Parts: sequence; C-alpha cells; structure tokens
Amino acid sequence: MFWVGVDGGTALPQLAAAIDEQVGKLGLPREERAYNPHLTLARTGSNPGSHDQLRPLSSLLGSEAPPHFGTMTAQEFFLYQSKPQKGGSKYTKLERFALVKS
Repeated sequence: MFWVGVDGGTALPQLAAAIDEQVGKLGLPREERAYNPHLTLARTGSNPGSHDQLRPLSSLLGSEAPPHFGTMTAQEFFLYQSKPQKGGSKYTKLERFALVKS
C-alpha cells in the first residue's frame, strides 16, 4: 500500500474516537489498532507476487525526506461501505457529513 499521512490536529483523532464509541454502542466491534489518519493512494492485490510491482517506488523515494503534498481544509467527508469481492472491493457511499457550517 502507498499512502500519505494526514495531520488533522486534535480534531481528527477526537472525531475518530467519537465515531468508534458510537459504533461500539451499536454492538459493532471497535477498532483495536491505533488511529493513523492517512489517504491511500495505491494498493496492490492480494496475490503474493503483486507486491513486486511497488518495489520501484521505494527506489524513487530513496533515503530522502518524505515528499510534502501540500495542505487543504476538508469541508465534508463521506461514510463508505466496503465489501471485499473477487477482483477488488466494492465501495458504496452511505452518507455525507459536513465539517463546517454553511
């Protein structure tokens, strides 16, 4: 997987914790891993050999500092349902949430 980290200050982890708490109240399993905000840019398939396709990326980055992709302020986010299937997951948009008041 190729991803970039996201710095959302304290608000983003607080939002993730609040969502996790509400999900737990619904009886769904809570996330056990530490929260790590990021954007996934690329992902390989589940075939063991598919990881070979990303090896050239590490040689491009080398030992230099990670690239800076700029900044932005998110105005909204969407809740998606992910259903793993043969050939890749199917994503369905379930709900839109505004992050700033209109």
